[in-house]
Amino acid sequence: MALPSELPSGPLRFTVPRSIQRFDIFWKFPYDIRHMIWEEVIFTPGIHFLKFVETIDTPASQTHASAGVNSGGSLVTPPERGAVGAPDPKGLTYSATLKPIFHLSCADNSHYIAKNKTLTQLRDSCNEARSLVEKVLAQPGNLTLDNGQLVLLHRSSDVVCIEYPNITHSRLLGKWADHLDLNQLAKVRQLAIRYHHEWDNELVCSYCGRVHAYRGKHPYPRHVYEFASLFKNLETFYFIDYLTVRKPPRSPRCPHEAQCSAGPGERFASGEGGRTYFEVDPESCTTHTRVHETLSWLRDNYVHHCMCKSRGPPRPEKVRFKILACEWDSDQKLAPPKRAGVQMTPTKKRRTRSRTSNHGASSQSFIIADDSLSQPTNVNILPVVFGDAGKSKFDFSLEVPH
Repeated sequence: MALPSELPSGPLRFTVPRSIQRFDIFWKFPYDIRHMIWEEVIFTPGIHFLKFVETIDTPASQTHASAGVNSGGSLVTPPERGAVGAPDPKGLTYSATLKPIFHLSCADNSHYIAKNKTLTQLRDSCNEARSLVEKVLAQPGNLTLDNGQLVLLHRSSDVVCIEYPNITHSRLLGKWADHLDLNQLAKVRQLAIRYHHEWDNELVCSYCGRVHAYRGKHPYPRHVYEFASLFKNLETFYFIDYLTVRKPPRSPRCPHEAQCSAGPGERFASGEGGRTYFEVDPESCTTHTRVHETLSWLRDNYVHHCMCKSRGPPRPEKVRFKILACEWDSDQKLAPPKRAGVQMTPTKKRRTRSRTSNHGASSQSFIIADDSLSQPTNVNILPVVFGDAGKSKFDFSLEVPH
């Protein structure tokens, strides 16, 4: 019997037998309990990533004088053009249309991709789950794209992160926002915009190449609250700041325990990328940008803009303004590190005169490196990870006495 000190300290991996992967007594639960479990699976909070793409009939938008060169002095790439927009009830083409932020679904980190797979599995599981899924999909408040792709459910608390043209270097909304599908935007209640760190720097004029003074005031992005005022049912606005991180715990403990006791804020799952977005607590997180200052300025100007222009929700002062940060999930963050000695990328070897001696030396060095890899390198206590495609060295068996 192996002693506890001889066991590897990495995650214990084993495959669960198929006989215990199914919960066969689920049908014995009352219908209310089964319905609550299905709704918990369907309405898991997540985050979706979309972007506005200008349509073909949209004229070229004139940006601010500071457009053309960003704060770092590099040229700004032109916005994506050439999308075909759907016409409105009057037959006019919308100036911009919502599209997935990535062209390939395998690169998209949105939660709606995993949610659609879950809905398909529930629909094929039983008649009761099929009836619930069809009822959820028939809601008129669901957000769908022009190609029929389901993104947001009516009763869900998901966050929709939207990118739009000239978001980094422009101060005003361009011509692309003159004629949008406001009924489609009315279905979004939780809106998020990625915080661009170019907003923290001074803007370089594209005409003279100098940084103009703004009378001692920081040039905040005015287009953000103009864009947020287009959502008449907005409840919460988020800035996603990827440079905001959690403070290290004071007492040493497992990283997954620190993540579970992060606080009462909301958490939103992403796609299959292994990342989770959480609401930032200023006391437990460290911020390296001016996102809090910009968010405070945005809140005041958003309320004033909605009241003056008669846009946005009926009571814009009730809209909550918060910050989202991103972190890896526990199974991704606690993955064992790469072992030293394993060379992932091949290197080009120089040609030598004696090939036999080098061949023996290389094989001998390979054996030594492999012997050193047998020693455990991770000394942290990690949780159990299920399923490793048969890579585990543990062999579980059951002997029945005759």
